[in-house]
Amino acid sequence: MTKINQRFYDIFLTSLFLIISVVLYAQEKTNKISFQMEGSLMGQYNSFEANSSEIPANQFVFRLKPTLTLYNIPLTADIRLVRAEGNDIYSRSMSQINFGFDINKFKKNLMSKALGKVNSIKEKGNLADISDLENFSKENLQKKAIAKLKDKLNQPEAIEALEKLKEIESLETALDNPAFEEKLAEFNSLKSKYKIQSKEDIAKYSDEISLEDQKKIMQLYALEEKKDKLLEKKDKLVSLQKDFEKYRKLADRLDNLENPTISSVLRDPKNLKSFLNKYGGISKVEKMLMVVDHMNFGKSYPYYSAYTVNRIALSGFDVAINPGIFYISALGGKSQFNLFDEQGRLKMYDRQLYGAKVGLGHKNRTHFHLIALKANDDQGNLLQQDSVLVEPKSNLLLGVDLKLSMFKRKFEFSAEAVTSAYNNSDLAPQTDSEIYPPETPDFVRNLFSPNLSTHIGVAYKMNMRANLFSNATRLKAKYEYIGPGYQSMAAPILIRDRLFYNFSWNQYLFNRRFNLSIFHKQEQDNLVPWKAYQTTSNSSGLALSFINKGFTCQANYAPYFQSNDLSDIPDSSKIKNLSHMYSVTSSYNYKIGELAAGSQLSFMKISGEMISNGTTIPSSSISSLNIVYNQSISISKSMQINFNTSFVSYQNSIASSSISVNSSDSTINLFMFDLASSFVLFKKWSNSIGFQYANEDALDNKIGFSYTSSIPVYKKIQFKLTIRQNQYKDPVDLTQNFSALYLTAGLDFKL
Repeated sequence: MTKINQRFYDIFLTSLFLIISVVLYAQEKTNKISFQMEGSLMGQYNSFEANSSEIPANQFVFRLKPTLTLYNIPLTADIRLVRAEGNDIYSRSMSQINFGFDINKFKKNLMSKALGKVNSIKEKGNLADISDLENFSKENLQKKAIAKLKDKLNQPEAIEALEKLKEIESLETALDNPAFEEKLAEFNSLKSKYKIQSKEDIAKYSDEISLEDQKKIMQLYALEEKKDKLLEKKDKLVSLQKDFEKYRKLADRLDNLENPTISSVLRDPKNLKSFLNKYGGISKVEKMLMVVDHMNFGKSYPYYSAYTVNRIALSGFDVAINPGIFYISALGGKSQFNLFDEQGRLKMYDRQLYGAKVGLGHKNRTHFHLIALKANDDQGNLLQQDSVLVEPKSNLLLGVDLKLSMFKRKFEFSAEAVTSAYNNSDLAPQTDSEIYPPETPDFVRNLFSPNLSTHIGVAYKMNMRANLFSNATRLKAKYEYIGPGYQSMAAPILIRDRLFYNFSWNQYLFNRRFNLSIFHKQEQDNLVPWKAYQTTSNSSGLALSFINKGFTCQANYAPYFQSNDLSDIPDSSKIKNLSHMYSVTSSYNYKIGELAAGSQLSFMKISGEMISNGTTIPSSSISSLNIVYNQSISISKSMQINFNTSFVSYQNSIASSSISVNSSDSTINLFMFDLASSFVLFKKWSNSIGFQYANEDALDNKIGFSYTSSIPVYKKIQFKLTIRQNQYKDPVDLTQNFSALYLTAGLDFKL
């Protein structure tokens, strides 16, 4: 599709959707059709002249996200049109048109319909129908969970805790009795009248106090002592209340399981569908759409896995359905388009991409899926070229993905294995020998044609996660292998030639106030000995944290080791990197009168050294200290202030025995300060303002300023403004001084 045709196609689809939306919007009174739309029209200017940014200085972005709901079926569009000054390539790559089906909103619509049915039944007061509702709820009881909770609550410790909680409630009820306040008010009045400070004063002033008042004062003294004893008892129990609360939560959870609300039961899609089938209100189309996992047409960013399809921009379709135990997903379209240089030579091809993922089970639960993906560059425009700058490529992936989730997701195991065949050039000569077995079907042979540039590779991984002992112990493990010959044209940022594994253990202690965690990671490359060196990295870590009320403290230690070992002969280029990291972080959330505040202080110390095996590469050592303090203050709901300051001291020394030079330690100090505030004026005008300053000894400094504002213009239309100004100064090299301004302004609306 040519550039002009592509633009015409995009404009046609957008116009068609808008025309249909406007026509149906006029008929919205039928209650069967509803229309919502949100979007923005923004202009942007920046002057990033110092870092050779490819972002255009001026651009306009029009964003439109209409939602058209037809008989509870929400159809969505995401339209983004970008116009960048003098950069058509940037404009096309950042623009997108996507049409889809909002499955989450669809389920919310069905939920609302079901709850409407429930309210209708309750309003009519039909006892038989109400009884059916209660039975429907109880049919979905989690019997195993109820039995487990009952066992926990029948333990002596739990019984005693629940009794203590009831006693606290009884004491609070007694102390809230108005009679206490009335009688004690009368008591204070009598003490003031007769100037009584203690019980002894009653006998002292007996001649002045009537016998009736003497008796009353003695009774009131006894009442006051009774209240003091109740308060003392309550305070002792309240000090232990947090230890009892976990049993209250268990009891509340048991009650919710034994007497579930109809709304909680309907959150399960299976129960929702069953309820609507039983009481009416679900159409055949709605039943069909309930199996949709996602549905996108236009420009989208599909994801299968990190090895296969990983958020690549695809202009085409991406659809997945989950009917019963089956899962079917398919995608297709273009992931890149023809691109020509200034001389009209082809430097990027139209790339066609088609894939599928099919199997049993939903992708987020226990499943077994097969994956296939084919990608190839379209050579159609190559025949018109006088010379070839970039050769067309092709790729085929076949793989399997499985996951096992057990014990209510307390234990999960997943694995994926994918093999790839990748032609670095489709123009390379074909292989002389037949690589396919004789019985291979023709359609398989036609999927991929290997040649002398073909690379075959494999990638696989395994993950394990376990939550034990009421989630107090958490274990994770991962093993990953990506061969050097593995390649996916739909996962361009994948790091190849990599063997990686890690393990982590997280343990909560003392009612989850303490958390101990340990991890270890190892990584190496040169899995096939094609390179001269093999780099191996090891990192471990130990962390201990404490949480109590608003206070948190965490300490970490993490050593790191890296080497480029040779397996055969010693080499002067062999290097070892060693480092150790220590850190302590504490934070505290508190109140000062009506102000809510939070403070955080952290220290981090890193020491490391690079040890060379010979004399050609000098050894070095580094040391750094980082101190960070952050303070936040909430004056009210409409005004917050935050400031952050950090100090970094970095030391570096280099030693070289070959030239008999040992450099003196060089120390660099860096200071950074950040002040920000957000506030609301006139209850509607939101603002935030910030100031940043950074200084690196006498080398350079940075001063920054930022401001954002959102002002209501009319109903749900807002004017938004963002300004960021940064100034960089280098006292040594004045040519490095520059200023960068970023400004964006426009309207944000909802209809």
